[in-house]
Amino acid sequence: MKAHGKRRFVVALKYAGEEDYRYLVASDLSWRHTDIARIYSLRWLVEVFIQDWKTCGGWNRLSKQQGVKGSERGLIISLLCDHLLLQHPEQLALLKNT
Repeated sequence: MKAHGKRRFVVALKYAGEEDYRYLVASDLSWRHTDIARIYSLRWLVEVFIQDWKTCGGWNRLSKQQGVKGSERGLIISLLCDHLLLQHPEQLALLKNT
């Protein structure tokens, strides 16, 4: 598939009970389709974390913990998650192989 003058790897997924396909797109053509699906699932976890962090971490009027305490706790949780993600075996392998 060509997009903006570059080639893309497109994976179409359709889970049992769903009528429509989901499409995953990667710019690195050396990846396998299973790697793209696995990495996308990790990205989805990060997106969900960011949404939860914004909702519960003191960033708006509807936050459960408002003000300085709420924002400090969100920052601490964010740093802990960064640390844990960097220690994940797959992430360590990616960092090792650049």
